[in-house]
Amino acid sequence: MLQGTNAQRKKGDEMSILVVLDNADPWLIIRSVLKECFPELTPRWVADPHRR
Repeated sequence: MLQGTNAQRKKGDEMSILVVLDNADPWLIIRSVLKECFPELTPRWVADPHRR
């Protein structure tokens, strides 16, 4: 585990991650892994309204 002030996140800090997928199928797996590894993260799915 990393030590030092940079490795310790405050509860109020926000964390962002962008996952770009061309297929929605793996989203459930990715969301599950993100929640397990980064419990402070809130994964959100944004569908592309222009895709048919």
